[in-house]
Amino acid sequence: DEELLNFALSNKVLIATPVTLLALLKAVSYGWQQYRLSEDIKAVAELGKKLYERLVKFLEHMEKVKRSVENLVKSYNDALSSLKTRVIPAARRLGELSGSGGLKEPEEVEF
Repeated sequence: DEELLNFALSNKVLIATPVTLLALLKAVSYGWQQYRLSEDIKAVAELGKKLYERLVKFLEHMEKVKRSVENLVKSYNDALSSLKTRVIPAARRLGELSGSGGLKEPEEVEF
């Protein structure tokens, strides 16, 4: 009866046979599954955003460390140069006078 179906729908009632009920339940289940999947995707996207922000901050710190290491190497090599040109020659002469020997020079650090 067409009127019965229209009357039921107008009163927000769905007339269902066992087959249509199962199809409807499967559709609802699929909808929930898609909803959960979209929530998981949102969570992964948020975690990815946080990870990216943390990586940017970490790389900023690493750049500071790099500059510090460069400055340290330069300072070490400058001090070593002064040692080799000013201190070691005088120490060698002193060693020659006292009969001692075997002064080993430190090496520069390359960066």
